[in-house]
Amino acid sequence: MRPRAAALFLGTLLTVAPLCLTAQGYRFAEIPWGSNGETLKKMMAVQSLMLVKVDSDGDYEFKGTLAQYLAVVWGFMAGGKLVKVAVYLITPDNKAREEYRKMKDVLITKYGPPTSRYDYFQGPYEEGDGYEDQAIRLGKGHFFTVVQTESDTSNLGLQISERLAVIISYESPRWNGEADRRKAKATKAF
Repeated sequence: MRPRAAALFLGTLLTVAPLCLTAQGYRFAEIPWGSNGETLKKMMAVQSLMLVKVDSDGDYEFKGTLAQYLAVVWGFMAGGKLVKVAVYLITPDNKAREEYRKMKDVLITKYGPPTSRYDYFQGPYEEGDGYEDQAIRLGKGHFFTVVQTESDTSNLGLQISERLAVIISYESPRWNGEADRRKAKATKAF
């Protein structure tokens, strides 16, 4: 390569590569946003997550073990490109809050303090009353943490579902548009 062409290539690489890297934001297992299905399958297999199915929306469902729990992982696609990963840790009911706290500590250590956190019970339930799991199942116990940086539009969320599963969601900058498209499509069905 000629010196001038090499300098131009290197200058372009140093200018564009950091932008591409920062645009990736929060990612599960370093799987790049915009990956196609084949790349997604290969990178999930590295995590010992096996493909179960591809649904009618083109989303990929995987199963395996993560953090010592059965895990169901969804790769949500838009136009054949990865835009969101949702990790469901199927914890025993009495372990959901403990695993949520552990995961929150891991994510805070890795990414920094959360931008939003909601861990509370609605009356008549309260922490320590012995009915915490029941409260969560009834939608009266709320555990949700969000990590987001100002310079990036990707999101990272952690929550306990009403089924007492711990869910970690990685959302790309393109997810909001895809979520809106899916909502509009579902609304038209009525």
